[in-house]
Amino acid sequence: MSNREFTPTFREALWKAHNRKCLHCGREILYSELRIDHLLPEYLHYSPVEREEVLALIGLPAEYDILGKQNLAPSCAGCNEKKGTTILAHGRLAILIAKVRDKISEVERRESERKAAKELDGILRSVALAVDSGAFSVEDLKRRLDEIGSPTELKLEFVVKFEADEDEPDERTLHLDKAIIENMRRRRITLAEVTAQVRRALENPETKIDRRSRSAYMIRGPGGLRVVFETWRNNVYIASAFLH
Repeated sequence: MSNREFTPTFREALWKAHNRKCLHCGREILYSELRIDHLLPEYLHYSPVEREEVLALIGLPAEYDILGKQNLAPSCAGCNEKKGTTILAHGRLAILIAKVRDKISEVERRESERKAAKELDGILRSVALAVDSGAFSVEDLKRRLDEIGSPTELKLEFVVKFEADEDEPDERTLHLDKAIIENMRRRRITLAEVTAQVRRALENPETKIDRRSRSAYMIRGPGGLRVVFETWRNNVYIASAFLH
C-alpha cells in the first residue's frame, strides 16, 4: 500500500511491463484499477531503526531502497488492501522482489519512450499552430528535435488546416511514422519544413507535383527539399523526405 503520488508515465510503464497483471494474484487488471504496492511497507523508509532490523532479518542489504523501483509492484485494489503494511514471509518476498527487479529495465524503457513521445507530441502541436499562423523557427525546431530520444515504436499524426474555402476550411491529418522521422532527423529536415511544403502543394493548384505512382506524389520545394506523400480522403501520409 502506498500514499505516494506516482506520475502517469511511471504508472503506465509499470502496468504494461508486468503485462497488466497484479503481481500478487496474477489477475489482469484495468489501468483504472491499478495500485502501486511497496513490497516492503513504505513506513519503513521513515523508521530507520526498524528498517535496519527488518532488512537484516530477511537478508536484504542495508542500502535497499524502500522507495526505489525494486520495491514497487503493480497490484489490484483487493490485494493492495489485504496486504496493507504486512511484511511478507521471506521466501515469498524474495520471489516478488526478483520478479520486480527483472522488469525494471523494461519499465525504464517504457518510461523513456513515453516521455519522448509526449515531448514530440508537444512539438507537433506547436508546429501545427506555428504553420497555421505562418510563423515558426526552423532552427529552433531542429534543436528541439535533436534533443529527443528515439522511441522504438512511434507514429505521429496531427491536423493541418488548408484554407481551400473561407467558409469551410479543409482539415487533413498528416501522418508520419518512426522511420520517416528518424530519416528526417539524420538529414536535418524538420517537421515544419515538410508540413509547410505539403500545405503549399495542397493549397496552390499551380504547385508542381510529380506523380510517383498511382497514389504517390513528390513535391519539389526550396533548398532542394523533396517530399513524397500519398493522400487518402482527409489523410496525408508522408512516405519520405530528402534533400536533392
